[in-house]
Amino acid sequence: MALLLLALMGCASRGNGTVWAMPADRTQADFDQDWHRCAVHSQLANEGWSYGQSPFPSPPNDPRQNTERFFAHTSTNAMIETCMASRGYRVE
Repeated sequence: MALLLLALMGCASRGNGTVWAMPADRTQADFDQDWHRCAVHSQLANEGWSYGQSPFPSPPNDPRQNTERFFAHTSTNAMIETCMASRGYRVE
């Protein structure tokens, strides 16, 4: 049953190793375009504080800066997954 479902849906993946199940009516080009749009929107939403752009100066490899990067990365990935799910894709 699961193999039949995968055969009908198709799969795609991105560089971070996430494998996505695609609806049957979508192509790889559709997937790439949707993923790019979701990634841009999520990065714009996190623009103010993402990737260590703290308003407070900190030394290199500061734990606070590493924590900010981690949360920005996690938040960006969660937003991409939510956006892609709203377009009919599923994480496998």
